[in-house]
Amino acid sequence: MQPTAGPGPSSEALAKRSDRTELQLRVLTCERSLLHRADGSAKWSQGQTSVLAAIYGPRLTFAKKEHPETCVVEVLVRPKTRLPGPTERQTESLIRQCVEGVVLTAMHPRTAILVVIQVVQNDGCVMACALNAVAAALVDAGIPMHQNFVSVTSALMPGASVVIDPDLAEEQAAEALVCSACTTCRSWPEASAAQKGPAVLAVYTRGAMPVEDYLTLVELNRQGCERVAQFSVMAAEKSLVGKSR
Repeated sequence: MQPTAGPGPSSEALAKRSDRTELQLRVLTCERSLLHRADGSAKWSQGQTSVLAAIYGPRLTFAKKEHPETCVVEVLVRPKTRLPGPTERQTESLIRQCVEGVVLTAMHPRTAILVVIQVVQNDGCVMACALNAVAAALVDAGIPMHQNFVSVTSALMPGASVVIDPDLAEEQAAEALVCSACTTCRSWPEASAAQKGPAVLAVYTRGAMPVEDYLTLVELNRQGCERVAQFSVMAAEKSLVGKSR
């Protein structure tokens, strides 16, 4: 499955999008169980952007870090070439928030889950790609969850046009970005009939934009997350079939 994004502001960006229809995601690929020493691992790619995620745990941790009632989630993001900086800290915070929102942490008190993310290639939307890699690695590790999540980034371009799943050139030209993580279930169990659809689990924004544009990008991400969730389920089923042979 190959979900979709829209036109960029420059001729270079438009040339890169010539093989994609408007609002089309880049080609998605997912590989699991690549790291034998990790409890679970996955490599997620969106176009030329690729991220490798590894899950360790639940396992015992230092007394000063443990929580008496829940499992502690620790996240480390490693960029491709340089040392981690503020961008990586923001990504770690968002991933921690999402993992804690879906994992049944009360089942493993006084333990820790370590999530390690290595950026292999960055051609835009690396935060969304990292979130998708972590979600796939959690499934590979067999971590108990009440549901999982997927992520999509969209951008507000000059001229008020919008782009879903922008590449690096489009990200750099964008006036604002919105990265959303949504649950893979149709809704939270307690949601009303009017709230049916993927629930927004976390949102990261960069840049200033009108409220109307922000809501448009969040809704665009929610629709994109539905397509990514379909691909995620297909990839998981294919992986399980491969392991059973």
